[in-house]
Amino acid sequence: MKLNHNEKLTIGNRFKKVGENINTQIWEVINWQKFDLDLKGWIAIKKIKTGRNINIQNLAETLHISHPAVVQLFNQLSKSGYVRSNKSVNDKRNTFIRLTEVGEKIYTEIEPLMAEAENSLEHLLSETGYDIADVITKLENALSQKKCFNRVVSSVKSKQLNEVKIVPYNKKYKEDFKRLNIAWLQKYFSVEPADEKMLLSPEKEIIKNGGEIFFALLENKIVGTCAVLKVDEITFELAKMAVDEKAQGKQIGKKLCLTSIGFAISNNAEKIVLDTNNKLEAAVNLYRSLGFLLVPHQYDNKYKRELLRMELNLKSD
Repeated sequence: MKLNHNEKLTIGNRFKKVGENINTQIWEVINWQKFDLDLKGWIAIKKIKTGRNINIQNLAETLHISHPAVVQLFNQLSKSGYVRSNKSVNDKRNTFIRLTEVGEKIYTEIEPLMAEAENSLEHLLSETGYDIADVITKLENALSQKKCFNRVVSSVKSKQLNEVKIVPYNKKYKEDFKRLNIAWLQKYFSVEPADEKMLLSPEKEIIKNGGEIFFALLENKIVGTCAVLKVDEITFELAKMAVDEKAQGKQIGKKLCLTSIGFAISNNAEKIVLDTNNKLEAAVNLYRSLGFLLVPHQYDNKYKRELLRMELNLKSD
């Protein structure tokens, strides 16, 4: 039987209820024989009895509960006179948990009853037709690797990427090129003469020299742009990339980068370079994810802002 969409999203609650139901019924078994103990307390006592040099961390791992919760449980068991703590003989910094005489007595009395409870629970689980322990282990491993989160993020990003439309330069977009870049420069740096020269005359400075300017459209609105400058016959430069602040986080920068890389490859480029800055952490991470690497570069005095050179090798080995 398949889960519907509501059941999928609330499956954690169902697992929790199943766990609570099991705990309640085992507690009823214990209470039936008038033992002052709950299931967590019993598991802790059994671990201390059958294990060696048991400490708070061991109990946390066994019970799958937090360190503070184990400390609280230890305090309860200690108050009942079942356990005590001892300093290690070899290392006084280590504290181990031992059963008291009362704890040893309660273990001896309750162990046969709990063996019956374990057998009953094992039979109940086998009736499902599944190896529940294996299912839970696999689910725990998948969740620990954030597979659910990662799949959601990957799917959303893929859809966002497909929603972005990229178009080449058109005179009607000239003011958008200027507007987006000036807003970006004013936010992070300042508009310098070299910036103005390129933003005021994009056709002359970029297009006529063998480069291109791309624009990102989202819902038919220009929300991002970048330029690809021809440096020489084998080198292109990714420059003047800017995304509207309200549209950031929607894969626009990535789509612009991929389009620019594709343009460079179609023009037989062997590498594409770009200049960035350490303060632009999100941009640097994007470039790294696309294969760009930091490389040493000697800058002239064209810009006052500090720059870092990154490079993507386009040669096929």
